[in-house]
Amino acid sequence: MTFEINETHDQDLKSWVESANAPDTDFPLQNLPVCSYRRKDTDEFVRLGVPIGDQIFDLSLADQARLFDSEGGALPIYTEGEATLNILEVFDFESIESNAFRSRMQKLFGEDADEETKATISRCLTPLAESEFFLPFEIADYTDFYCSIYHATNVGKLFR
Repeated sequence: MTFEINETHDQDLKSWVESANAPDTDFPLQNLPVCSYRRKDTDEFVRLGVPIGDQIFDLSLADQARLFDSEGGALPIYTEGEATLNILEVFDFESIESNAFRSRMQKLFGEDADEETKATISRCLTPLAESEFFLPFEIADYTDFYCSIYHATNVGKLFR
């Protein structure tokens, strides 16, 4: 899977979420992965979110707040409450919709976002430190034992 480098990867992009601008952050505006999480010490459903800085943007709350409607449609439908939400089934990361989602996220979190948008988004944020994470997809029972020259050599020895 390859990704097109476009304006969403511009290293000069800044966010109104101050922690996303820190030089040592794992989640700047250019790196917005999708994750499965819930707030710590709760029995809430596992939900999808996008880490940014030291926060997680709750996609379920964002969808309810209609933050994605103006960009040509709501978020993909998913079932809350599954032990593991299969992100790969929810998002087609090679699709045009995925690129539109990424662009929309950067508009929402960009330093030029208006105050009303910031206030709405702030209600959809959960601190990373107050969250627990789950596998983003079910890991199948297949392992690629040919992943290195060492494994390939060892397997070759078995068949000689």
